[in-house]
Amino acid sequence: MLPAAMLATACSDDTPPMPTPVQLTEIVTVTRPAAPACFTALRVPPQHDAELTADISFPENIKPGQRILLRYSAQDTISQPVRIRVLGYAPVATGKVVTISREEAQKLPDPQASLISRWVTGPYINMQLTMRFDGTPRTLSLAAERESLDAPVLQLHLYNGGQDVTPQYVDTRVFASYDLTGLLRKGQNINLNL
Repeated sequence: MLPAAMLATACSDDTPPMPTPVQLTEIVTVTRPAAPACFTALRVPPQHDAELTADISFPENIKPGQRILLRYSAQDTISQPVRIRVLGYAPVATGKVVTISREEAQKLPDPQASLISRWVTGPYINMQLTMRFDGTPRTLSLAAERESLDAPVLQLHLYNGGQDVTPQYVDTRVFASYDLTGLLRKGQNINLNL
């Protein structure tokens, strides 16, 4: 039988623990697409916003200010800017939010999509959706009701910017992010109509 002092010595390890890399997927804004690429990740609450940087260059179709779905890993998420390793990315549906009347909103075409989740970060409303896809390019667009701009609840309408989907479609997951700057007031709630 070993003395207790020897057992304690045998189990000790002077090697400092290594942080485990975390993997995250979130919608970010590209601030610089050329190496080293930079992104802004908006969080809730906003004091936790993060600047991300990676040793990667994006293709020319990724522009500054563009919103993308970014999958990445980071060893340290405290130091700013956060150094990341990009694991994948995809552009998300975006566009200018148009202001229309309540009457016009009632005539908007069905978005041909189902909402999975929605969240607000900074001035952006972000959505995860299941969208019907039949091979035809189509867009998702967002409109705000003019009559609700000063109301306690901002009424938003997601709609299909293309043709109706044919009966031969598959459901595909898509992400969207729209800038509500100048539309959403502090303390105002959002109602997203599909």
